[in-house]
Amino acid sequence: MTIRPRHYARLLVEGASTDVLDNRIDAVAALAAVRQQLAELMVLPSTQIIIAHLLTEAGIDELTRSIVTELAITGKLSWLPAIGRAVEQLIAASGQPAIAHVRVARNDVVSDSDISHALQSVLGSIGTVRTQIVADQLGGITIQVADQRLDAGLDHKLAKLRQTLRERIAHE
Repeated sequence: MTIRPRHYARLLVEGASTDVLDNRIDAVAALAAVRQQLAELMVLPSTQIIIAHLLTEAGIDELTRSIVTELAITGKLSWLPAIGRAVEQLIAASGQPAIAHVRVARNDVVSDSDISHALQSVLGSIGTVRTQIVADQLGGITIQVADQRLDAGLDHKLAKLRQTLRERIAHE
């Protein structure tokens, strides 16, 4: 049997309490963001021990550490983003409250609780709202729940406007 990212996601999701699952999702997302640096460090056996210790100190549970270590040893740390997406798909398919990822330009515009209430009124049950302040986002908001995405960011709107203008100029 070939192991795929979805298999690892199942291991992370099955039997996990909401708190443990939230921690695992955060850990996978954080590690996915630094996967290239992690891969470079995991080449030496002595470094693997140090990284395993650092992951423990960071509060990452044993199962997640084991999966990350196995991925590093087998050269598959690039799978971390796919595992994170598979975890969220499994949560959505299970009927558990979904996780909403919200990207905003500044957090003083709207609070996490305001975002959570607005999402729940539109989408129903939302388990966790993860708000990320994006310094290079001009304004607006981007929301992703499972595989559905609403991009109301100014960057996206400007890119669409730029594309429309290019198409009109090309046709004239």
